[in-house]
Amino acid sequence: MMREHCLIDPRFETSSDAAREYGKQLMLKSRSASILVADHQTLVVGFAASQLRVRTIYNPNSVIGNLTELCVEPEWRRQGIGSDLAREAISWMHKQGAKSIELTVAVANSGSNAFWRELGFRDFISMLRKEMDEEQQ
Repeated sequence: MMREHCLIDPRFETSSDAAREYGKQLMLKSRSASILVADHQTLVVGFAASQLRVRTIYNPNSVIGNLTELCVEPEWRRQGIGSDLAREAISWMHKQGAKSIELTVAVANSGSNAFWRELGFRDFISMLRKEMDEEQQ
């Protein structure tokens, strides 16, 4: 998925060990985390990572699910694997007490935006970004 994002926008460029480090951070960050894997024989063709967190500032004490990653290898897309992984991750978070599910999607990733909207996700918060050039730093 990191490779896919970098193709959409070069600001998603990562280090060579980013996938391994991200996996460690996800599992260390919360004991309430889940990683689902879709496989075909011995080949991993997709995965979904999610975690739970408790809101403390607004809507206090509500459990929020965060679907942090969902990726299906390009040659395995459009076969329902992504939808199955998403539904399983959502179901797991709901069973753990999540009252809502959040995720982030790159604005430039129109396919992903359409995918999540088909699953019932709607706009909630917009994140804005400003790149700093050397003169502004």
